[in-house]
Amino acid sequence: WRRTLETFLVDTPEMLSERAERFTECGEGLRKFIYQVPAKVEESAAALEEDARFDKSKVTFCSLLETADSMSIKDLEFLVATLSPLMPLGSCIVMDYSAFAPAAVEALFDRCGFLAYEHLDQAAMQEQFFSAEAEKDPARRLSAPDGVHYILAVKR
Repeated sequence: WRRTLETFLVDTPEMLSERAERFTECGEGLRKFIYQVPAKVEESAAALEEDARFDKSKVTFCSLLETADSMSIKDLEFLVATLSPLMPLGSCIVMDYSAFAPAAVEALFDRCGFLAYEHLDQAAMQEQFFSAEAEKDPARRLSAPDGVHYILAVKR
């Protein structure tokens, strides 16, 4: 699936350049199925829709990781609402945040046509994703960041 999954990196030119450097440092480089779409975060839906390589009929996974806390809740809702029509049923958005009330985030996704499929706080993230690894190797104790929530929302 890695070889056929099309990935669109929509971000500022500066962040796209930084990400390309990270790929190169890992020995990966940007592959032919990873497309860079330069745009301001609030304009990312429009930039994605205008990109001839993007297909609105394909199920989409959208990452807003490290994005939400730099926005107001109103701007975040605008972004999710503009992404929603581009995403067919079953598409997902994943996001982390610390600046908003969890109930407000769930309500925002609901208004934009998404179901909060999984919504985890730091303790739940620790238990679900880091505890088993910490038990295997206590010296390499990984932990979820304090005060951060994660949501996986599915288009319904």
